[in-house]
Amino acid sequence: MSYKELRRLPVIKAVVEKRLHRRDAASHWDLTERQVQHLMNRFRESGATGLTNTRRGMPGTHHIDVALGHRILTLIREK
Repeated sequence: MSYKELRRLPVIKAVVEKRLHRRDAASHWDLTERQVQHLMNRFRESGATGLTNTRRGMPGTHHIDVALGHRILTLIREK
C-alpha cells in the first residue's frame, strides 16, 4: 500500500463505524461523498486491501502495442 492509501485507512474505518460522517471525510480529502462511499464499500468487501489502487501494475489506458507502434512509424515514414 502507498502512504496515501495507508493514511485513508483509519478515516474509512471511522466512517464505517459511524464515528465520522462521510461529508467530513470527503472534505478532508477533497473527494465527493460518493467517492467516499465507494471506498467504504470496497473496505467492507476486501478490508484494507480494498483501498489499494486496482490498476497498479497494469499497462496504461493509452498503451499502444509494440508491433502496432512500429507499423504506425513505418507508415508515417513512408508518407
